[in-house]
Amino acid sequence: MSHRTQITLTDEQYARLREEARRSGHGLAELVRRAVERSWAVSRCRRPERPGRELRILG
Repeated sequence: MSHRTQITLTDEQYARLREEARRSGHGLAELVRRAVERSWAVSRCRRPERPGRELRILG
């Protein structure tokens, strides 16, 4: 099952995301899902610096 959600990005984040989508051929949603998965993989390896920290998009 999948779920829809809404996020707010800065102009810079959105521009970087769109450029990566254009370059890679992947959709915006797919790139965001991949960024979430990468963030969780990193957080499993080390303790989060603070609760609720923001995800790095296309970091």
